[in-house]
Amino acid sequence: MTRKQACKFLDWCQRQLGLEDWILELFVQNALPEWATPEDHDTPQPLGLCATNRPYKTAKIWVSPTKCEADDSCPYSALGHEMMHVSAVDTGMESDIGSQPSHEFLWNKLGDLLAAHYAQLRKE
Repeated sequence: MTRKQACKFLDWCQRQLGLEDWILELFVQNALPEWATPEDHDTPQPLGLCATNRPYKTAKIWVSPTKCEADDSCPYSALGHEMMHVSAVDTGMESDIGSQPSHEFLWNKLGDLLAAHYAQLRKE
């Protein structure tokens, strides 16, 4: 996944999830971004992260295509997963502080669905 591909997918997700009023900053790189803190992730090698600010409707989203590949994971699914966090914060289901562990399974599945639907649209 290139930065250009990630931006296109992010824009598409933003429209699909009704998050057009959010300002999203995307980071596509191997290293954790400077803004990431240990509290932002619960695994030693996260594939992606997001940090949100609901009052200002802003989010920083990071994904590592290289780490996704090494984990045999789809970077589009990882990015979709992070977009589900933004959507959950937007609706008040999650706070800016973080999600409940039980939500992670759902965000994984919904991120997979977003990625699969996007892939199907690209084929048509």
